[in-house]
Amino acid sequence: VVEDHRQTGRPPLVRIRPGGQVGQSLPVKVLLIHGLSGSKSAMKQMAGELARWGCDCYLVDLPGHGDSRENFSLEATASAIDQVVLELLSVSNDADHSSTPLVVIGHSFGARVALGAAERHPRIAAVIALSPAAEAFAPKQIPLLIVTGEFDFPFVRRGAAFLYEQVTGARSPRLD
Repeated sequence: VVEDHRQTGRPPLVRIRPGGQVGQSLPVKVLLIHGLSGSKSAMKQMAGELARWGCDCYLVDLPGHGDSRENFSLEATASAIDQVVLELLSVSNDADHSSTPLVVIGHSFGARVALGAAERHPRIAAVIALSPAAEAFAPKQIPLLIVTGEFDFPFVRRGAAFLYEQVTGARSPRLD
């Protein structure tokens, strides 16, 4: 089920949630963040698959991208993501008023944004960084999955190795 969550003064947000009977349920909220020059539509297929598994997914357009009316800047991006993360963390389950864990998935620049959000919001349960844009990252106790592909540019793989080394303190194993 796709729902448009547009509100004036807030980043454009789309929710994709499970519809009907879900055989296997993963009780998490997932925020998907696109890469530079992308939009939320780039993450729609992944969100659809996650929703099939019972995840409640949210896709956002970063400032200067897609349906966002705000100009791009790093500060505007951080502010927009902070707004969305705080909103998603504040929504509780109806039954027991507990908050569903929030996992943030980011692609490329979106992975950099996701890592920054995790540093600022310790209640984020985990980050999945897809072909991450490298940035200095202060390690903390948060599950982090770094994913790169065979066809990623070499600088992307080097950036992922850099991130891995920062988080673990170990050299990244060669996989090729």
